[in-house]
Amino acid sequence: MSRENVNDMTDAFDVRLAALRNGDTPEAEMQAAIYIYERLRTAQSIVKALAPTNSNNTELLISVFQELCSEAQSQSFTAEVAD
Repeated sequence: MSRENVNDMTDAFDVRLAALRNGDTPEAEMQAAIYIYERLRTAQSIVKALAPTNSNNTELLISVFQELCSEAQSQSFTAEVAD
């Protein structure tokens, strides 16, 4: 089983992000895009690990993505309350 270094992968999002950085895009918007992209890639990895024969299941991917977003929001809220 090969292991990929996520920092070594270049894809269309990297090209788009470079274009955003060269434009007038607000930093907050770029950071939001990165967070969403990373959550989606994580969701894809989770689905692939849990259901390798059914890793193209869109419903499962959406469900895992939503759970990741909910968990991130919960963690963020918990951190804010602790401060």
